[in-house]
Amino acid sequence: MLPIFTLIVEMKKGPTVMQESLARLLSVIDYNIHRSTLPRAINYLLDSVKPAVSGLIGENCALTNLVD
Repeated sequence: MLPIFTLIVEMKKGPTVMQESLARLLSVIDYNIHRSTLPRAINYLLDSVKPAVSGLIGENCALTNLVD
């Protein structure tokens, strides 16, 4: 069986379906047993929900001035 951190690295590189599966996998891990995996799991989940502001807000949008 692959270590959980190896799965995180490999599944992070994959298509969206694989990344969604990784999020589900991370939700069922017993972190009392796999304590060393928790920081990597949290980092992955936080990275996956960061907004891509530059691609979402156009030049003509009223919110453009708020992004800086």
